[in-house]
Amino acid sequence: MSELVSMKMTATERKAMAAPSLVDGKDAPAYPWGLSLTLDDDALEKLDLETLPKVGTALTLVARVEVTRTSSDQGSDGQKHQSVSLQITDCCLEPEKDLKTVEDALYGKKD
Repeated sequence: MSELVSMKMTATERKAMAAPSLVDGKDAPAYPWGLSLTLDDDALEKLDLETLPKVGTALTLVARVEVTRTSSDQGSDGQKHQSVSLQITDCCLEPEKDLKTVEDALYGKKD
């Protein structure tokens, strides 16, 4: 499995994101817009989460995704922009200490 990469923004990135607003840079979100995931009642039920974890609890999300959209363009300033949209199709949540291989987490342990 590839190594996990922190998507947390640097102080400079946070300040730049907050610059056009009245929000102080230190109070700006720590992670870029679009990286937040909300699980509703139906999703929680499918994941067999009967008791909600406490806020601040670290979990590991293992997911299979499908690319649903790609975009590549260039603005009048010459700067190129790229993005990819991903749809989570299968996932599980594991306490960090109990993380197994991706295959075990998605498909169950093979005999």
